[in-house]
Amino acid sequence: MRDESVKPCSVVLNKIEDILDPYVFYRLNRSHIVNLQEISKIERGLSYVCVMSNGFKLPIPRNKYKNLLNKIESLFGMAI
Repeated sequence: MRDESVKPCSVVLNKIEDILDPYVFYRLNRSHIVNLQEISKIERGLSYVCVMSNGFKLPIPRNKYKNLLNKIESLFGMAI
């Protein structure tokens, strides 16, 4: 959430992922689905980190990094 609060949910992420718009939301890892419009930057170093608009940082698995960039590019119509 924007305020960094955690909302418990009894529904598995696969089901939530099926409901959400795949052009706006992205399954980042086993624990997080992110709104692509709320990503403020991606930090690259020894590992990849997705920084959200509220400053919250989420790890990006190496195998998802390029796919995430492609999703962002297609959403905003620009190359990163």
